[in-house]
Amino acid sequence: TVVYTMGGTRRAAAIAGIKPESDAYISWTRKKMMQGVELLFRYGVQHIFIMAITPDNYRESGAYRQKLLEFTEWGIAGPEAMADYGRFGWRVRLLGSEDIPELQPTAARLLQQTAPQSSHSLWCLTVPDEDAPWRQILQTKTQTRQEAVQALYGEAIPPITLFLSSGKPSFNLNLLPPLLVGNVQCYWRQQPGHSLTEPEWRT
Repeated sequence: TVVYTMGGTRRAAAIAGIKPESDAYISWTRKKMMQGVELLFRYGVQHIFIMAITPDNYRESGAYRQKLLEFTEWGIAGPEAMADYGRFGWRVRLLGSEDIPELQPTAARLLQQTAPQSSHSLWCLTVPDEDAPWRQILQTKTQTRQEAVQALYGEAIPPITLFLSSGKPSFNLNLLPPLLVGNVQCYWRQQPGHSLTEPEWRT
């Protein structure tokens, strides 16, 4: 189980000559992210957690916030994304949508239209505020960690053993689901965005 969260996507787009505020940025970032996820799955990873919305994202207001939700819905469950999932046979789930009504139909569509069983599961995290992970755990009203994992995710997921990010070495419980923390090895690349290559991954 791996957390794969690449910072610096806007910087990477600017370096590639793509305006970060453009629709092309969202399309380009989604494509690059899918390439990274496919690479990890190809090398035996079974569960990958990626960030869809962070508390800082969700605190935005007005037109930016609405555009963020629209881009998130399209990036995770738009026609191009669904075609990728079908081609690779991935199961994809959106977590945390109970706190974001606009994304509840997205979560339902992924549940209905991606593989019910797969050796490759992509978990997209939406964390609208810092207390959200703890609210979700407490609402399960379970007695053990294993029971809480089963209640939240619908199955027993192996503990996270790899955190792969970029930039400044830091993480928090928005990025690392508390119930799934194992003996986590952490790596921070110094290339911005979703630019992970096979030689770099093997190294």
